Amino acid sequence: MGPISDYAQAALGDITYVQLPKPGASLAAGSVFGVVESVKAASDLYAPVAGTVVEVNNVLTSAPETVNQSPYEAGWMLKLKLADSAVSAALLDSAEYAKLLG
Repeated sequence: MGPISDYAQAALGDITYVQLPKPGASLAAGSVFGVVESVKAASDLYAPVAGTVVEVNNVLTSAPETVNQSPYEAGWMLKLKLADSAVSAALLDSAEYAKLLG
């Protein structure tokens, strides 16, 4: 699960720092779980759903630019065990997200 879309990483510019939670952390939907800093700004990262952090991408600690290079593959940030698997049905798919962007 990568909370930064290609659109978002492009808007932020070159990512210079990523702060992520530790595995085992519990996140509420909409809560801040980390920070991403770029040449343009520092931005909070928000959990799209509630769950427990199972794994984080430690590569981003030493190579935060991976988010820019591959936001949907190598630049993933964390994996969550959902608190309620039914909420995933309410999330946007890539086509719905693209419509929102116009």
